[in-house]
Amino acid sequence: MHSRALSFLRLAAACLLVPAAASATFHEVKIVEVFPGTAAQPNAQFVVLQAWALGQSSVTGHSLVVFDASGASVGTFTFDHNMADGANQMKMFIATPEAATLFNLSVDLSMTSPAINPLGGKVCWDTSNQDCMSWGNYTGATTGVGNAFNKPVGLELGRVAERRLDICMGATTLESCDDTGDSASDFLIGIPAPKNNAGTAGTLPASTCGNLLLEGLEECDDGNMTDGDGCSAVCRWEPDKIVPLALDLDLPAGAVADNGVLEPGETVPVNTVWKNVGATAIAVSGKGALFTGPAGASYTIEDPDADYGVAQPNGGFLNCITFPCYSLTVSSPAVRPAQHWDTTFTEVLTTDSFTDWTLHVGDSFPDVPNDNIFYAFVENLFHNGVTGGCAGGNYCPTNPVTRAQMAVFLLKAKNGSLYTPPPCTGTVFTDVPCTGGAFDPWIEDLAAQQITGGCGGGLYCPDATVTRKQMAVFLLKTNDGAAFDPPDCTGIFADVPCTPGTGFSDWIEELYNRQITGGCSSAPLNYCPDNPNNRGQMAVFLVKTFGLLLYAPPI
Repeated sequence: MHSRALSFLRLAAACLLVPAAASATFHEVKIVEVFPGTAAQPNAQFVVLQAWALGQSSVTGHSLVVFDASGASVGTFTFDHNMADGANQMKMFIATPEAATLFNLSVDLSMTSPAINPLGGKVCWDTSNQDCMSWGNYTGATTGVGNAFNKPVGLELGRVAERRLDICMGATTLESCDDTGDSASDFLIGIPAPKNNAGTAGTLPASTCGNLLLEGLEECDDGNMTDGDGCSAVCRWEPDKIVPLALDLDLPAGAVADNGVLEPGETVPVNTVWKNVGATAIAVSGKGALFTGPAGASYTIEDPDADYGVAQPNGGFLNCITFPCYSLTVSSPAVRPAQHWDTTFTEVLTTDSFTDWTLHVGDSFPDVPNDNIFYAFVENLFHNGVTGGCAGGNYCPTNPVTRAQMAVFLLKAKNGSLYTPPPCTGTVFTDVPCTGGAFDPWIEDLAAQQITGGCGGGLYCPDATVTRKQMAVFLLKTNDGAAFDPPDCTGIFADVPCTPGTGFSDWIEELYNRQITGGCSSAPLNYCPDNPNNRGQMAVFLVKTFGLLLYAPPI
């Protein structure tokens, strides 16, 4: 009995040493290529799957699922048969009929209609999301995909998003660990190399770069093979040849017509201007890819399409040929996300050029409503970091500006919000002792730049109010330099007697001639030179003198 039991145990052990037949399944598969089509054939789309283990051929009933940029499913393509080849590293070619023809390759599963949006989306193997990758302006769930690949441009026409095989182990073999769960890290832009389950490789479509025909994998063809003109020597776009130039919004209509500011709860027209610095005329259109901002509000692109027509070479401007370029809405939450509330609008052009436009949201100060005459200027000053307002989250537009405050306003308006003056010494003005006063370094810096000599007797008079006539000198000297000498006056203002070469009249009239001020009344035309300069007026003076922009082009 003991002998028979021992023989049975030996037989069982021997059986354990015999390799079991591989169990056919489907889940040890990854997405290795995603192709969005070409410029000439945008419907020629495909996805290539690849196994990283043996026996992954039981794919009947399993699907490739394509999602749009928001994460909504837009296409499901389901296998109705298993694969003949279940070897490790085998591939499966899932493609539209146009892609099958373009690459002369029979499909393993047909994409009955194109579903891949090059600008943004996600694709997953199987409805159980065995493997996924996202790209461009995708904003859906990030589980399994992390950061989107090639954000915000997305998938380039004529190129694939190709999985990296060098993340772990061999650089030419797909392994389970060639996947960090982050699409931006796991994929590269590559040349398409589709292969089907039979092991047949596709044929790249023929093209002749430089013949003015858009063909094959070309993104562009300007009739030459020269770099630097916008379309490269290999007929790919050169994105740096189309550069962002300017943006305006809320013109001519909005919550408050013609105020040029985006307010909470408002839908505004947005117009952008670009410049062609290449040597070839280029037809360009644009897409509003992303509109984002701080949590607590919603941001919606109402109209995402812009048509710029043809941009002439060597400095030609791109203006939308249909008004507006875009339309955006920001919600009006009960609680403002931040007092300085900025949003980001991302625009992508057909040339793969893109930029992030920073769009400030107004209504920042409760004491400067959007129908206030100084409103847009105050928002501009606040956005550019020249002022943070006054106490209690207000701006105090009617408060007079002191000479101490003016030192900060002038130097920040000229040099930017990050400007820091040198440390003070306490040896310049007797009433600016450099004993920890917040304004002391700014006042001494203003004197060092010869913008001011003080108020007389070795004093600066930091607490004195700046008058409108003094403001004229402060502004022009700060902007143009201490040596600036304005032209002689002619007698423009009824209350500013013309005294060429002396007093304030030359400075005041130069301010008028530069359209920085229109005076304080029009009939008669007065300037009110001795009136105190308040914070509302100051905003106008600073914005106009230093050319501050509320919606500036990206740096």
